[in-house]
Amino acid sequence: MRRLRVSLGSGKLSAATRTQYELWLKQGITPTAASLKKLLRAIFSSAPLSRVMMRHNRALLRVYQEQGELTANLAQRHILPMRKIQYTPQEHAAYEALDAYSQELAKHITAANDQQARVSTGFYLSFLQRRFASSLYAIGETLRRRRERVKWTLEHLSAKPGKSPSAFAASDLDEDLEQDEDDTEVIEQLLKNRSEADLRWEWETLTQMLAGSLYDAMPVSSKTQVLLGYVESRRDQTRPGRVAQMVIFTQFWDTLEDLVRRLRQAESKLLVGTYSGRGGQYTDPHTGKLVGTERDEIKQRFLRGEIDILALTIDRTIYDDGVASLGPQLRFATYGEPVFDAILALSEDWPPPGCVRRIAVTPQGLDLQYVAFVANDLGTELHLITDLATLAAFDLDETVTLSEADTLPFIAQLQVLADAEYRLTGHVMGVESDNERSGRAQAALALGTAFGFIKGRQKTGLADENFWKELDACRNRIAERLTQVGGISVDRVPVIYEQVATAFVPFDVKRKISDESFWVDNAPPPLLNAALDAAARVGDGIKKKKSALSTDFVLSKIATEMKRILMTG
Repeated sequence: MRRLRVSLGSGKLSAATRTQYELWLKQGITPTAASLKKLLRAIFSSAPLSRVMMRHNRALLRVYQEQGELTANLAQRHILPMRKIQYTPQEHAAYEALDAYSQELAKHITAANDQQARVSTGFYLSFLQRRFASSLYAIGETLRRRRERVKWTLEHLSAKPGKSPSAFAASDLDEDLEQDEDDTEVIEQLLKNRSEADLRWEWETLTQMLAGSLYDAMPVSSKTQVLLGYVESRRDQTRPGRVAQMVIFTQFWDTLEDLVRRLRQAESKLLVGTYSGRGGQYTDPHTGKLVGTERDEIKQRFLRGEIDILALTIDRTIYDDGVASLGPQLRFATYGEPVFDAILALSEDWPPPGCVRRIAVTPQGLDLQYVAFVANDLGTELHLITDLATLAAFDLDETVTLSEADTLPFIAQLQVLADAEYRLTGHVMGVESDNERSGRAQAALALGTAFGFIKGRQKTGLADENFWKELDACRNRIAERLTQVGGISVDRVPVIYEQVATAFVPFDVKRKISDESFWVDNAPPPLLNAALDAAARVGDGIKKKKSALSTDFVLSKIATEMKRILMTG
């Protein structure tokens, strides 16, 4: 601890962050999020392990490659010149309208004299700029969702006059799944403590902006035109209908959705895949339809060459998953751990001679390395060494230096050994994976059915505002219907159900094109009972009095839990 104090006090931290560090250490006052991030980075840089670790960046790896120490291929990065993109007349007019709305909104917030709202305004306007820069379709959808939030808040004020709108007003609507949590908080903050007249101005302004064709995404935007031209230039002349593999990054789901639609309009059977917080999709090469699936399957399809264009949203998960998918999982260790100390001692005491060369293969279906060595015995031919007992009988010829070419004949032999040894392990992992996918699919179906059933009762005015009373009413209603007709039709299952691996669902769930949802034509008793039990478990997990737990609030939690289940793994 003394060494850490000295290190952090010797210039690794700014004065402001150092002050927060002292307050944290002496008085237990937690630093701000930004300062904590800097502090943790400084603590890590002061750790003993950091002084002996070296990051293998691309430049250093190329040195290894030039010296013959690295035989793997290294990707070559070519930065293409930025193509000139000019606004279309529609985009220019849309930007002018958005700028006018932003300036006027800032004036209204300033006039309300709400300090927190004024701070949030800057973040919100920055958020709008990012959406506009992403795509015309993204900003159009953002403004439509914003208008619905304002409308909902106005209705809330009308129902409860004299009360200020709360943050719950915004969160009760369907969320934008690709939106950052900070963005959501800012958007909700800008609905608090607003007068009815102020909110009505914003609703009318947004309605007027959306009434015309300014934010109509039917014309192809300037950026999309350039992108489609680039895709066309990558056509594979030897394979009709295929293009050289490429990855398209975007920050928002709305933009991703628009890009995929444009690509499929150009050619319906183009092998397009998506990877985002909502899961994954890929184009069925036989039907040309998009099929929903889990994100891990999308990665595997892309690696197998079954997806030509992968469109994905940029989030932390893709980076974390991507690093793990590049090779064997890494083991992080430090001084004092027996395994780490033993490996360190071995590497210092026994540098491998040139007559011994390490080779490795990956057993089929597994994410690990099967390692062996090729060695040159004195006066004999090369041998594959897979255990220490074999090596002990060798008399190494240290005058010989083996090359990569010398080891090539043994790679196939080692692959056969690895596949044979781990064959059953690979099957077990496959079964475990299928079991997990099946469990997630059926859990999501149960939650979606509960959501749709209760939402349907709300639309007809039959639902109780209290969740537990509504749950009892649902059970009674189901019992009545089952004695009469045997099954119940349930619609309004959330659209995120499209990410369910349908092969693991024992019931037929169909998509409703009209309102972007799903429905179960004849939900049987086991599904209905499982759905209500799942809803009850969500309700039990909410720390509120049963008498104060609203149906709306639990429905929002059910939708969130359904999303969490489908995004797991």
